[in-house]
Amino acid sequence: MTIDKEQWIWMATYTGLYKFHPRTFQFQHFQHDSKNPQSLASNMLSCVFCDGSGVIWVGSSTNGISKYAPYRQKFQLYRHNPYDENSLSNNYVRGILEDDNGNLFVATQFGGLNRLNRRSGVWTHFRGGPIGRDFKLSTDNIRAVLQDKDGSIWIGSHTPPALARLYPHTNRIEQIKGYPSIAPINMFYHARSGEIWICNESTAILRLSPDRKSLLPSIPKSLGSYNFGNAHTLLEDRFGDIWVGTEFGLFQLDSLFNVKKAFFHSATDSTTVSSNLITHAVESSAGELWFATKGGGICRYNRQNGSFVHFTETEGLPHNNTYAILEDARGNFWISTDNGICEFNPVTKAVRKFGVTDGLQNTEFNRFAYFKNKRGEMFFGGVNGLNSFFPDRIKLNPNPPTVALTSIKLTNNTLFPVDIGDTVQLQRDQNELTFELTAFEYTSPERNRYACFLEGYDKTWRNLGNKREAVYTNLDAGAYTLYIRAANSDGTWSAEKRAAHLTIEPMLWERWWFRVFAVTVLVFGFAAFYQIRIKRIETQNHALEMIVRRSTEEVLQRNRELADANRHLADTLNRAEAERQRAEVANRFKTELLGIVAHDLKNPLQTILGFSLLIQEVSQDKSSTAEPTLHIQRAANRMLKLINDLLQSAAVETGQIALNNEAVDVTLLLEATVNDNRLRAESKLQKIIFAGDAETTVYGDPARLRDVFENLLSNALKFSPVNSTVWVTVKKILVTESRMRRATDSRQPNVVRITFKDEGQGITEKDMDKLFGKFQKLSAKPTGGETSTGLGLSITKQLVELHGGSVWAESGGKNKGTTFFIELPALLPNAPFRQEHLKTSADDGSKV
Repeated sequence: MTIDKEQWIWMATYTGLYKFHPRTFQFQHFQHDSKNPQSLASNMLSCVFCDGSGVIWVGSSTNGISKYAPYRQKFQLYRHNPYDENSLSNNYVRGILEDDNGNLFVATQFGGLNRLNRRSGVWTHFRGGPIGRDFKLSTDNIRAVLQDKDGSIWIGSHTPPALARLYPHTNRIEQIKGYPSIAPINMFYHARSGEIWICNESTAILRLSPDRKSLLPSIPKSLGSYNFGNAHTLLEDRFGDIWVGTEFGLFQLDSLFNVKKAFFHSATDSTTVSSNLITHAVESSAGELWFATKGGGICRYNRQNGSFVHFTETEGLPHNNTYAILEDARGNFWISTDNGICEFNPVTKAVRKFGVTDGLQNTEFNRFAYFKNKRGEMFFGGVNGLNSFFPDRIKLNPNPPTVALTSIKLTNNTLFPVDIGDTVQLQRDQNELTFELTAFEYTSPERNRYACFLEGYDKTWRNLGNKREAVYTNLDAGAYTLYIRAANSDGTWSAEKRAAHLTIEPMLWERWWFRVFAVTVLVFGFAAFYQIRIKRIETQNHALEMIVRRSTEEVLQRNRELADANRHLADTLNRAEAERQRAEVANRFKTELLGIVAHDLKNPLQTILGFSLLIQEVSQDKSSTAEPTLHIQRAANRMLKLINDLLQSAAVETGQIALNNEAVDVTLLLEATVNDNRLRAESKLQKIIFAGDAETTVYGDPARLRDVFENLLSNALKFSPVNSTVWVTVKKILVTESRMRRATDSRQPNVVRITFKDEGQGITEKDMDKLFGKFQKLSAKPTGGETSTGLGLSITKQLVELHGGSVWAESGGKNKGTTFFIELPALLPNAPFRQEHLKTSADDGSKV
């Protein structure tokens, strides 16, 4: 007889083991059961003992020792017993359901469908048989179960015919005809509309109507460029969006099953979904979307920026193959994996792992095999049965283990048996040590954990995990103290304990008196060397003085020669400056001549345009004149735009352009420009996304700024493909974050930055060098047949710089899109404008 820590009295008898509590008068009897390998080894018992960790040891007269660990079995286990027909028919579990009457339905891969009456403990098996039998399934390979609103049970199998319906009151099974026989079923989902959605491998998602009389239009395996084949999980979130997880990625659909977004894993981008094989999707009570994956652990989706955060084995998960996420009443997640089950706190990211020694069916669990009932009880199935548990009823072992240092092992395997607190003397060459530890806790001894701290060497505690050895190499001479501690299988740690004190004797040259002697010898030796060195330096100095005299004379001669060369160089620079001035005069004459020619061509072109419009109006035969006049108008318009660009470029270069400056709200001006270009974008199925800050005021000419914005937005649309997006943003930033060379005002150093980002053909490194030059044709071509004069970016740069700003472009290269940036000096609120806000004629000759 023995008494445990909770005052239970355990009695070993010849008729089994008895357990009695003297205060509550509770009584329990344990006996050997030949059908249960977890029962007592024998009923003929001779002794019983409770150790310090609370484990009960029972000795049998004939069959050895049995062990009972009260904190070991944390999970209810359902498993096939070949000696008991009243058990699960097969251990490979694929689907789980508890109906409204509390009956547990278990779908197995090789044993059909099982129903457990949890009140009576009776199992009913529904097995495969000939098609047409009312009480038989078509196959034993069952993958999914779902209770309908009328109480009937829908059954999905992996071999055709795949869909059946069980009526529990009569046990009649109806095979549903008309369902595609080539579509194995993975899972069912009850939609808010009353429909039942069916995930399968061939048509992706089938939809049963709310009255269950017809199939509604389904989501095909291929929708556009997306592959929905072999869908594994479905979720309707609180906003009405539908999330579909497949073997090929994750998809977000609207309520009409149109694809809103598609998410795919990228090994080079940690913000993408952690794996393309999505096994389960859930929305937590906090409103967060979480996804279990095979190969990528679990991940959380950020609705604001469309990114994912990953949690894998690196963050403490037991395995990267995860199959289900169920949330308990405390907000913690219970996750099934290929290495047991774990409890995960989504706030603190703490992980607690559970394995076979805690009562799990196996370390490997299965897809689709999970369920949570209305009472909070959770079910997970795997390759060797089914587990159920209430998360709040799992008891962790509160008893810390007793830890001890058993021995110290040297490099040559010499052992020093030690007792706690012993002092060990070691020689200098005995500085590679292995400390062997043990913990007296036998609930799950293989999962006990150890830690140690060697004072005088370690900075922090060493976590040894399940290893019972701590290895230290190359220890210096000196004194050390070893502290140890251990944790039981549930992570309850013992207090730290001083295990041993070590002293490693120093070598001869490491002793203090030897070091004093060595320092003395070095001091006297250095003094003698110093005297010898001083005499040698004096001799060398005299020789150097002679060398310096000769070198000085040579330098003076070289200086005279350099003075002559400088005079010759000055004459050359003066001639070069005269040539540069003549070139500037020629360039100015060229620009003025170009402006005059363009101006004289403008009026005849407008006359041509006018007459082409008149021909269209007065022509009797519209069909014969429409196309020629349209070509005339298009050619004349292109020529007129080129002439206008030439005139504007010439005006800027010659300083003839005048800026009508005023306070301009860049956000409003840019928004108007975007709205004017939406029709052009829609003609190419393009989208323009605009975002602007408040208080983005600059001092400038709104008409000229509008020309700048039109040029850059037109280029973004012109060189972007069909079905692409252009992002236009404006925001106020600090001048220290910008590329401006000086602040706009010492009291408020702010800059307004405008960006135009596209998904177009990008700019090569070669094109980037000539981007803002005149008449430059780049390698990128318009995608809609538009034309380009080659002057737009040159004019844009000139106008931006007239406003005291800067413009530049960035691109990842060919076919990687382009972003243009403009930065303009911000205007202080309610502050008068001063001329130094912008460039003046003193800078470059332009007129403001």
